[in-house]
Amino acid sequence: MATFRKRSGKWNVRIQRRGYPDISKTFSTQADAKAWAKRIEVEIDLGGFIDRTEAECNTLGDILERYKREISPGKKAGSIEATRINRFLRDEALCNYKATALTSKLLAEWRDKRLSEVSGSSVNRELNLLSHAVNIARKEWGSNRPVIPP
Repeated sequence: MATFRKRSGKWNVRIQRRGYPDISKTFSTQADAKAWAKRIEVEIDLGGFIDRTEAECNTLGDILERYKREISPGKKAGSIEATRINRFLRDEALCNYKATALTSKLLAEWRDKRLSEVSGSSVNRELNLLSHAVNIARKEWGSNRPVIPP
């Protein structure tokens, strides 16, 4: 059941269901709040609800930083991978996107731009690294996002 409260001119929605985490979000209009609550409750009822809270809080840059800190050091070519991650992190246009906002179109635009700078094999390695980092975040760190294909 969703609970609606008006606080400081904005609408706060809180959904509580047994067996699911408490979910809350704030909206500027009551209509938006009700539509969101209805969509989430339907997902829960149908069993298709996926908690995206972690993904909404983290940017691609945050995921890559954590990957560089936790995963790369355990790899044989960890220093090379760290260099590739640092290259990604310099691209603020890409790394400032929220994990939930990553789209195939965005990655295709990045790929096309990057292909004008380096060879196709370099771009392929970078995309494989990006795919692995996002999949680790999704599977192990709870950042539920669709899989980015390599």
